[in-house]
Amino acid sequence: MLLIFCVGCFLVVQKRKLLSGLWRKMTALTAGSQRAATEEEEEHFTEYRNLEEMRTTGVSAVTATANNLTREGDLVLGVEGSEILAKKDLKPMSKYRNQIMNVGRKLRLHPALIAAMISKQSNAGQQLKPDGHGMHDANSYGLMQINRKFHAVKGEPFSEDHIDEGSTYLIHLIKTVTNWRPDWSREQHLKGALVCYMVGLEKEKLNYDGELDQQTPTRDFANDVIARAQFYAENGFRV
Repeated sequence: MLLIFCVGCFLVVQKRKLLSGLWRKMTALTAGSQRAATEEEEEHFTEYRNLEEMRTTGVSAVTATANNLTREGDLVLGVEGSEILAKKDLKPMSKYRNQIMNVGRKLRLHPALIAAMISKQSNAGQQLKPDGHGMHDANSYGLMQINRKFHAVKGEPFSEDHIDEGSTYLIHLIKTVTNWRPDWSREQHLKGALVCYMVGLEKEKLNYDGELDQQTPTRDFANDVIARAQFYAENGFRV
């Protein structure tokens, strides 16, 4: 009888352990985008998880003027200007937060960087026509303003598929710039990739004598994106 009792107790304990393990797995699955990244995920998440350590000059006079960024008659430039613009887009950006976080996890790209590009390119969709095209460029499409002349666009303009396409292209640019300029730092690779996102992937663009951003229409694309990303990383767009 004692043996039967002990065997019964052992089976009950094992069953409880099994159910507990299944419950933990189900909880992790249902938690979805709310769970924190594991230590292993953090290690391999993205080399740009240290956005706050990157140097950036923020917005230029071109961007400040276009957005009427003034205080007592003077333009608000630099990182402060970038933060003001990123904050303006924070509420509309929240509509796309889940999609941005999903893409960030899938591609191991910092969600704040994705959000910053969406802010810079379309003011979180506020500068788009109802059909998703840019107000000032009929060829640019969606939240991340992908140029239809050079890319077969994927998904609807406000969709996760679209965000995935733009982010995947940025990663491609980062890898290409890294191969072209292995002597550069990771920060320079990112800035070079952001410039190429805006002006095209050409090796000679990286040989520019001076600040790479001077080749972009607003003279600040890479630096403004990084400054906005630093803001979004502290405001809900971090895994």
